[in-house]
Order: sequence, then C-alpha cells, then structure tokens
Amino acid sequence: MLRTRQLSTVAAALAALTTSTVLAAPAVEADANGFRDRVGEAPAVIDVQGVRVKNFARVVVTARYDDLVDGRSGGWTVYVDTSRRRVGPEFGVSGGLSTGTDYSVYRVRHWKYLSGPRSCPLDLSLNYRRDTSTFEISRRCLDRPGRIRVAVVAGKARRDGSWHRDWAPRRHQFYDWVARG
Repeated sequence: MLRTRQLSTVAAALAALTTSTVLAAPAVEADANGFRDRVGEAPAVIDVQGVRVKNFARVVVTARYDDLVDGRSGGWTVYVDTSRRRVGPEFGVSGGLSTGTDYSVYRVRHWKYLSGPRSCPLDLSLNYRRDTSTFEISRRCLDRPGRIRVAVVAGKARRDGSWHRDWAPRRHQFYDWVARG
C-alpha cells in the first residue's frame, strides 16, 4: 500500500512537472532553434547531423557534421526562406568547407541563383575540432526579415566528377520557422 501511494505521488509530481513545462514552454517559433538531421546518409566529411538557427540582430546558421576535415571538404549552402507567400527560398548563402574559401549571399528563386553575389556583411567560421561551419549574416543582407526558416545542403565532388549532397532536413524542404528575437 505504501509503495503504491509513493508511486502515485511520484506519478502525480511528474504529471504536474510535465504539464507546467509544456504550458511554460515557448512556442515552436523562437529566436533560436536547433534541429537534427539523419546521420550516415553521406560521406562523414559532409554528413550534416544538425543545424542551429539564431534569428537575432544578425542571422547565425551553424551546421554540425560527422567529421569535418580541412582540405577534404566540399562546400555548403544555407537556403533562407523569408516569405510565407512565396514558394521556396529567397536567399542562398554559399561557401566552401576548407580554410580560405570564398563565400557569398545570392538572391534565389525556385532553389536557383538569380544573379551574382550581393555585397553585404557576411562571415564564415569553420571549426574542425567541433566539426561545425557557421554563417553570420547581416539582416540587411536578407532584406530585414522577421521569421525565417532554412534548409542546408553540403556537397562534395566524387572522383567521377558528379556531386554527392546531403540535404538537411530533406531536398527542397525547410526546418520550422524561427521568429526574430
């Protein structure tokens, strides 16, 4: 009897904690969100395992890989959707995954670049110990959006000249919207 009462008390406490956590939790749309991706679907050097989006004064997108290695990596693109009314992303932010590579922001329609690179503040950081790549993008560069959502693709040339790509979350799909903080 005492054991049953203790279990009931523990169950009630867990239920109360779960309910208060759910009620106090922020909406799905927040100023920063972390997302997971399927693991093992690409060579380790470009296998995207997770994406973190921070939508503050600057937009910061970080991708985490299985084993990012300088000099053996390909490139990555963050597609940024800023409008619920239009289908697909409005911007693409592309760069290499090796030290010293170039990176740029482009206007995009239907997942294709519309023109040459935009001239605006943009930074790329590569951390081979943490297996991450990070773009830090000026809001002005993205036409000062409110909410955003992203898709990430990492790619590497195969020996036959074709490309192996890993899309996060999936090809031509986005993660959830992230509100501006």
